[in-house]
Amino acid sequence: MSVIDSRFYKILDEITSIVILQFLWMAACLPVITIIPSTVALFACIRGKFFRGSDSLIRRFFKEIKKEFWRSNLAGIPLIIIFISLSQYYFISGSSVLELLVFAAVSMMLTIYILFLLHLTAVHVHMTFNGKELFKNSFLLVFFQPLKSIAVMLVIVCILLLSFYLPILFFLCTVSLIGYVSVYFILSKLHGLKLNQEAD
Repeated sequence: MSVIDSRFYKILDEITSIVILQFLWMAACLPVITIIPSTVALFACIRGKFFRGSDSLIRRFFKEIKKEFWRSNLAGIPLIIIFISLSQYYFISGSSVLELLVFAAVSMMLTIYILFLLHLTAVHVHMTFNGKELFKNSFLLVFFQPLKSIAVMLVIVCILLLSFYLPILFFLCTVSLIGYVSVYFILSKLHGLKLNQEAD
């Protein structure tokens, strides 16, 4: 067995890819209007890693940004506005029973909505659906194999907490690692724990 086929090399390759994607994502997000296309490109590159895409990571990343720029912004901006609107309820002050109930309800809605956005992005880069089918199937997948959806949220919370205490992690891997975990669990719902390793 060659060094390239060893488990250590494969793990090192995955870690290197996660760090490279993090830097690519941060650099591509600088113009602000490219944040959504950059995130879609990040998910597409991670999906390509699982399915052994032939393109180089950097070339594929910028190719995906170019391909997704208008489409992802047109769909993504309204979705981000909905997210920001929902999150405003966290700023409600007070401790009345009604306010606590509203806080709990909004927390649940936001959790489901975040999971929906993650599923939407992962399914979009993996399958060809029209808009209606994409939204419907992404939403339903949130509730399919719910333990995996819960695992995604728990891992994301852990990554964000670690990044809060170790800010260097944000620059090295936070967003790309969240993407990696999300794509892995979401695609495993479709393909089982052993993802298909065929080329794109």
